[in-house]
Amino acid sequence: MVSGLVFANRVLKNETSKGSTPKPLSAAEMKAGREKWEAIPDGIKFKEWEASPAGKKVDAAEAKIRNHINAFTNMEAVVTSLTLPPSSRLGFGVMARINGYDYILSFGTDFNNEFQQLHSLKVNDKIILRSCLKTIK
Repeated sequence: MVSGLVFANRVLKNETSKGSTPKPLSAAEMKAGREKWEAIPDGIKFKEWEASPAGKKVDAAEAKIRNHINAFTNMEAVVTSLTLPPSSRLGFGVMARINGYDYILSFGTDFNNEFQQLHSLKVNDKIILRSCLKTIK
C-alpha cells in the first residue's frame, strides 16, 4: 500500500513538471509581445528615454562591453559605489567601472545565499564578471 502511494505521488509530480515547462517563444511571438509592451505607458516611457541623450549614453556604454557579454568572457570591474541610484528599483546591486565606464550591476531582489558574499564588497574592490545572459534588443 505504501509503495503504491509513493508510485502514484511520483507519477503526479512527473505529470506536473511536464505541463509546467514553458515552450520557448518564437521570434514572431517575441516581436508581437515587444510591440504590445511598447504601446503601453511603461513601453512608451522607455522608448522616449531610449531616444534621449541619457538613453543614447547608456546604449553607447553597453556597446563597449557587448562583445564580452555575448561571448561570456571575463571582465574586470572596480566597485565605485555600494548603493544604486535612489530612483532605481533593481533590488540589490552596486555601481562598478568597467573599461572607464560606470555601470549598474544589479543582482535582483532575491536575497538568497547565492549572492551573500557580494554584501561584503567594499569600494575599490576589483571583481571579475562574466555575463550569464545575452543582451536582448
